[in-house]
Order: sequence, then C-alpha cells, then structure tokens
Amino acid sequence: LADFKITRGIVVAWQCCIMQYVLLKPLMALIAVICKAAGKYDEEDMFDYSDSYPWLLLFENISVTIAFTCLFYFYVASKEAIKEHDPTGKFIAIKIVVFLCFWQGVLISLLVKEGVIHNSKNGTWTKDQVATGMQDFLVIIEMVMVTVLHKRAFSHVPYLPESGLRFARVKLDDVTDAVIDVTDVHGHSVGCWGEFIKWC
Repeated sequence: LADFKITRGIVVAWQCCIMQYVLLKPLMALIAVICKAAGKYDEEDMFDYSDSYPWLLLFENISVTIAFTCLFYFYVASKEAIKEHDPTGKFIAIKIVVFLCFWQGVLISLLVKEGVIHNSKNGTWTKDQVATGMQDFLVIIEMVMVTVLHKRAFSHVPYLPESGLRFARVKLDDVTDAVIDVTDVHGHSVGCWGEFIKWC
C-alpha cells in the first residue's frame, strides 16, 4: 500500500466502517429469524431473489468486506506503533472467526444448491438440516482451535491490575467501554466522512 497521512478523520471513518458490521450483524440475524418464521428465508436456494436469503447474504457480504478492508488499513497504518502488543496475532485471531464462519456458510449453501449435500439416508434430516448441522459441527471444532489461538493472542497477563485479579473480575461486568466506543463513533462520524471520501 502507498503511504498516506493518517488523520483523526480517517481513523474515525475507519472506526465507523468497522462498527457498522457490529451493529448490522445482529440486525440481519433478527431479520433472518423473522423471515424464516414467515417462510421467506431458504438457505437452499441462494439464487432465488424473491427470497430474503440471497439479499441478506449480499448485504452481510458488503458489510463484512467494508469492515475487513478498513480494519486491514488500520492494521497496516498502525502495526509499527503498536508492535509490542502483537497486532498481527490479534488481527488473524479475530478475522479467522468472522470470515471462516461466513465463507464456510456460503460454501455449504453452494454445496446444497449443487446437490452435493443430500437428505440423510434414513430420511430423518432434510438437506437443509444436514447443512445446518454440518456448519454447527464445524464451527464447534474450529472454535476449540481458535480458543487456543485467542488465549495466546489475547493474553491477560499484560493487563492485570496491580490490585490483583479480584478487581479485574469486577471490571468484566462493566460495559462502559463498549458504550463509549459506539457513542464516540456516532459523535464524530458526520464530520469525518468528507475527509474519508477524499482519502479514498
């Protein structure tokens, strides 16, 4: 990537682009649940545009691509300044979870569409249920491996307070940091988009 000047506006715009996925993902999951209950969500046919599934998949793909791109730019721009915190390990650990689950789900849907995944032999499960079970099983296995990676990448040791673990456990229930992040992004986003667009 070419060198570029990082300003507060660009950083906040990147933060907005990353946070939009955090906010949109649960919203899209809620819409999927509502559409499934209404019979308008069928993972089997991702090319049926009268169904909500391909549209939700498209919007999620756009959202996750924007978030990943901005996170990657932020990582490239700041990796030297924060190298003592092992940003590469943290970046890989988080991205594996998000992208592995997403693209694995898309691949399994394509396999259902192409007829590679069938109903179970005894007829107990439909091909959609087989695909869902396969995705869930793979995620469970992958998350065991990811846990080991996360334990190494996000070690708690550098952040232990001098007052000990008891105080650290009390802080686990504090959501102030997340609230501050969301309000900070929202408060600064309007004025920073012009600078971000110029940077693009």
